[in-house]
Amino acid sequence: MAIGFHADLAKSPNKEEENDNAQRRPLGFVPGDSGILPKVFGNSYVLQIFSMQTILYRTSVADDGMPSVERVQINGNGPRLGDTGKVTVEIRSNRDTGVITLFMDGDFVARWDESVGGSYDPARFAGKGDAFGFVVQTEDSPVKISDVMVAEWNGMPDSARSMQTDDQDIALLTNGTDRFSGKVEGFHEGKIQLDGKYGRFSFDLDDVAEIRFARKSLAEQSDAPEDNLVVEFSPLGQISGRPVSGDSTVLRMTDPIYGEFETRLESAVMLDFHHSNNFIDDWDAEF
Repeated sequence: MAIGFHADLAKSPNKEEENDNAQRRPLGFVPGDSGILPKVFGNSYVLQIFSMQTILYRTSVADDGMPSVERVQINGNGPRLGDTGKVTVEIRSNRDTGVITLFMDGDFVARWDESVGGSYDPARFAGKGDAFGFVVQTEDSPVKISDVMVAEWNGMPDSARSMQTDDQDIALLTNGTDRFSGKVEGFHEGKIQLDGKYGRFSFDLDDVAEIRFARKSLAEQSDAPEDNLVVEFSPLGQISGRPVSGDSTVLRMTDPIYGEFETRLESAVMLDFHHSNNFIDDWDAEF
């Protein structure tokens, strides 16, 4: 499939002709055919993901409507896709430096650099817009896309996950450079307490970007009770527990870890009494 990002969705000035052509042929392309990409995304970067390789294209649409496609030089490895049919794709883009990196399931895959001869001109950055989109490359390749998130990147080349160890907790700060290892001992009055090799530290929660706990300290996930209820929220997030009582505005639940609690339902979009990891598949559109 293809993922377009930083797209402005620019179209040819001759919109009537494009509309006629769009009605006469399906929107799609065969593997390796990149010619349709600028017609879909306009001025953009487009990442094509195949089973054995990844390709980043720089697409553009000129003032006269003429589309063009350039392949960006890659610096990295091919994708390491497993046999599960599922992968988490993370694209990190830095407009200030022209560097784009790709991670799959938390592992580094590739890096593209738009600087030339060590210097970078922001005008060279092809992504002029703020749109993104997806195109499935063949009709016989079913794809389900879920949990799409867009967030500010702090500039760190790796996440705390990549630094996770067996014996120490890793705390990564929001400034994108500082990281501390040791043992997280608690959380009190908005501060995280960490006992490190060079002393005891206290961090404001707002200053902590991510914490990865030592692998040996992680508890094994237990199976949820059969009567467990999962509340899905908009735009993201969920919370689960055994229902105790409730009405149309508030739901009271209990959990063996954090006890009994109340959840307000203003942002809830679904109460899932038979939870699976594929609630979209279970959705009844005729309900």
